Order: sequence, then C-alpha cells, then structure tokens
Amino acid sequence: MNEKTSAELIVYGLDQARLGLVGALAKARGLSAIHRASEYGMSSWNAEVSHVEINELINSIIKLRNVCFEVITADGLESVRHVYTPSLGLGSTTIDALGNAYIQEHRLRELVKDSNMNMLKLQRQIARELLEPWNAEIEGLLESSLSEARASA
Repeated sequence: MNEKTSAELIVYGLDQARLGLVGALAKARGLSAIHRASEYGMSSWNAEVSHVEINELINSIIKLRNVCFEVITADGLESVRHVYTPSLGLGSTTIDALGNAYIQEHRLRELVKDSNMNMLKLQRQIARELLEPWNAEIEGLLESSLSEARASA
C-alpha cells in the first residue's frame, strides 16, 4: 500500500539555516515539487508522496525540536491536517475541501460519551479536536512575523 497522496508541508517562523534543514528533509521525502516562501515567515512545499513518506517527514521534523509546522494530505476521499507545535505536540483533524475542520460522527459520539454530559469538558474536547489551541499558537507566530516584517520595512 504505497499509494501517492497530495501533501503540503507548511513551516512557520524559521530562520534561514533551520529552514534549509527542513527543506532538505522535505526534499529527501519527495516534497520538492514546489517551494513557496512568504513575507509572513511561512514556507511551504507541495508534492505527491506516499503515506509512509509523510509519516517519516512528520517524525523527522518533530525531532528537530522548536519547529512549528503542519502537513495537509488529500487522497481524494478525505483530507487530514496534522499540526505540530513544541508546546502542544502533534494534533490531527479531518478537513473539508475549504480547509474547515470537522469531527466525524463516530468521534463526536465518543466525545459526548467521554464528557459524561459535562458541557465545559465537551467544549474543551471539541476545541482540541478542531485544533483550536494549535491555530491560536500559529496565529501568534504569524502575527509576530508580520510585526517584524513591518518594523524592518
């Protein structure tokens, strides 16, 4: 089962040296098709790769420590967003064609059951399933990068 899937790696807020290291890891795993960098401290790579290569890439970047990144995969049936920050670790969620996170029915039933009808606990669990803590941390990085870019302009 070595089918190829569309993958995008997005890395946030790295200096050029560490960005080069992540780029080499991405290239070694087959993500060398397109590389884009933005003024907001984001860089991304796109390619068609296997699930094995995606998992190897995620594990390799996590080992670098202090790298915030996400990998979005789409195999035609479902898209998955994996997000890593050093403080939160790795989180994953299913996303629709527009990038909106959603919770699959079986998982939502598990969350409701696990919450034991405690609405505050259920809200926290749903927020975590939708990667809200990861999004907040990445947004903070992007805001810092934008502020630095504006200050140096």
